[in-house]
Amino acid sequence: MDITDRLRWLDGKSYTNDDGEPRQLRLMPPLTPGQIDGLAAGLPCPLPDEIRRALLVSAGLSGAEHVDDTVDLSGLSQSGQWLEEFSPHAVSIACDGCGNSWSLDLWPQSRQWGPVFYISHDPPVVVFQCSTIEEFLEQLVRQPKESDMGDPLRARVDRIWGQNPGLLTPSQAAHKDPTLAAFAAELGEPWEFIDLRTPVLGDGISWGRYGPDTQLKRHPQERIVAIKRPPARPSLWSRLFKRASSP
Repeated sequence: MDITDRLRWLDGKSYTNDDGEPRQLRLMPPLTPGQIDGLAAGLPCPLPDEIRRALLVSAGLSGAEHVDDTVDLSGLSQSGQWLEEFSPHAVSIACDGCGNSWSLDLWPQSRQWGPVFYISHDPPVVVFQCSTIEEFLEQLVRQPKESDMGDPLRARVDRIWGQNPGLLTPSQAAHKDPTLAAFAAELGEPWEFIDLRTPVLGDGISWGRYGPDTQLKRHPQERIVAIKRPPARPSLWSRLFKRASSP
């Protein structure tokens, strides 16, 4: 089932939300050929043919649980948060009503409409949601106990913020594959690394790990992210001793 058939199948589908209330999905109006051409002109990669065909049928869905009103496959109606240092060509497809969003991570080499990452600002983390837009639509309509949204997503956000899983030091990165090792060698000791080339549900990064001025760098071709570790601050006792020793 391609994305167009999936959208048609979802149109009018009824389900029960997390609060036990009945909900129904509806298709959004389609885009015009001119709107689609304008979308394609602003992308870093080719617009997949199956997405072009789908947008001529519908721009997305309304009535989905966990998102604020709509899922817009084109991103043209969304203004959700996205993180330029992580994904400079991101297309925001949905918001959660709390200032967070789901975005497509598109690059010049992208050949599919995905993957999808959840961009959270409180706490400041990025979470891998799924590989394709088709998977994203499936996740939205699963029953609450099987959902990858809602409470399960919040648990993954908290885990990434609290544990920073997958973080590699430069020496650890140096013993991985040549691409990661070369990137680590280029940046040097103050940087730590997260490899998201083959992520699974719940992988991600703490993009605000070291406060609002945390610096990120992304590999120019691969989904590898570097986070700059700030210099250690002197302890209170050393600062007091230095002050007392000053003439």
